[in-house]
Amino acid sequence: MDIPEDNLAFAPVITSNRMNIHKLMHTVRNGKETGFTFIESDKITNIDCILDDIYFIYNVNLGDMIGKSPKEARELIKEHGRLCLTVDESIAACIYSNVLSDYYIDCSGSYFAPTGLGFTIILGDLKPIFTWRDSNTPHNDRGSGSCQCRI
Repeated sequence: MDIPEDNLAFAPVITSNRMNIHKLMHTVRNGKETGFTFIESDKITNIDCILDDIYFIYNVNLGDMIGKSPKEARELIKEHGRLCLTVDESIAACIYSNVLSDYYIDCSGSYFAPTGLGFTIILGDLKPIFTWRDSNTPHNDRGSGSCQCRI
């Protein structure tokens, strides 16, 4: 597996089935600030079937889809034979990289079950925040991540 220089080689993923989303977001940091959310895990639906426990994502790209809506990014990621990062995977990518200092990350592999809205991890007052967003609107300060495989 060839891994481009800007990609994360791998990241361990702890699922929100194993640790609730509030505790997971608390592990995301920006300096001394810890992350938070008001969203409950039972409102998150993953597009792909995801393992229930701890697993790894490999060859993680966080920068190719900046400026694309989550919906558009989802199609492009699939065209390239890659997998869209779920909420749990996006949190893992934020923990093991410094992505939030450059741009925010859309979790295009998951959606908000009652409404179909997407999710994003942003900085608000320097704190990492996991929140929902419109899946059809692009933003120049965020993009969707992808990985080559899950094991």
